Amino acid sequence: MMQFSLSTQIRFGAGESRRFFDNLPANSVLIYSKSALDGLSSHERLTLAAIDRHVVEGEPSVEAINKILARVETPVHVVGLGGGSAMDAAKAVAACLEKKIRDCAAMLDGPQEDFRQRVHLTLLPTTSGTGSELSRAAILFDHLQGVKRGIRGNLVLADLAVIDPLLTLTCSKKTTAESGFDCLSHATETYLSKKSSALVQSLARSVIEICFEWLPVSVSDPRHEVAREKMAFASSVAGFCLSQASTCLPHRIQYAFSDKWEISHGLGLAMIYPFWLRALAVHSTNLVDLEKSLGGVCYLDLVEKLKVEIGLSQAISSKIRTIDFRISAEQVTGSLSDDPAYSPEVVEKIIDEMNMTYAP
Repeated sequence: MMQFSLSTQIRFGAGESRRFFDNLPANSVLIYSKSALDGLSSHERLTLAAIDRHVVEGEPSVEAINKILARVETPVHVVGLGGGSAMDAAKAVAACLEKKIRDCAAMLDGPQEDFRQRVHLTLLPTTSGTGSELSRAAILFDHLQGVKRGIRGNLVLADLAVIDPLLTLTCSKKTTAESGFDCLSHATETYLSKKSSALVQSLARSVIEICFEWLPVSVSDPRHEVAREKMAFASSVAGFCLSQASTCLPHRIQYAFSDKWEISHGLGLAMIYPFWLRALAVHSTNLVDLEKSLGGVCYLDLVEKLKVEIGLSQAISSKIRTIDFRISAEQVTGSLSDDPAYSPEVVEKIIDEMNMTYAP
């Protein structure tokens, strides 16, 4: 049996953000990252200056969301502008305001399947990678437990996603590479997940093909509008795949150690992927099918080649010299069984190989 749904209205195309801002409701509250303003015109910045605004620094935490909730009256319209961090923060704020909750820790982990009725949520991505504009999760860091956790379900689905590739033109090469690898990981993991379906696999495979072809172009030529449009499309499609399936062990491992590593989500995934793919090779027929659909080339080889092309292999080498990567499998939690290779022994093996490689 296969079920899927998408309640979010999508507006995709160059200039769509300008059209949205020209009609922005006065009773909106903006959750944004500072860098998100770089791609806006002076007129758009003046428009946003007239509404309630709250900046998100780094990855959003439970504490940061609660500070915003303490200062915000219930608006009719929440707007998230930025990468995954800003959009996830906006999703969490909208969900808590809908439920009249001022401590978002109460919303974490359990499914929140009700749709919002009072609070409208619009998301505008300024990076191509997280797919948060179409996913059913808002990922937050819980400093009390030292791990990433999430508000999940229909309650955090956006009412409107405005996907304007022009907003990504000001992304640095580093952000483009790391968020782009995140996009590839979403497509790869939802294709291979036990929760996948024929629809998700078809869409995820198209995202994978786009990433291998166009992500290197986006990194080498950040102003390349065709490449930016391709990656914006891929990111959103991967976000839809996330809403219908699930990620696998790389995300579980990265979530467990993101605070310890002090590196971006995308770079952390790039570090984990070779060890996971080697473990997966003996457990997943879907990986064999994926490789066949891509011309019979080893998927790990394709991923490692991409990492070199977009500078992530070099970034990993520099980080190894400055950060303690020793980690423990006991800290890896979440929906582990969605991974076709999962067993406690496989997690231990991946962690052991990472420790031997990154913390010899």
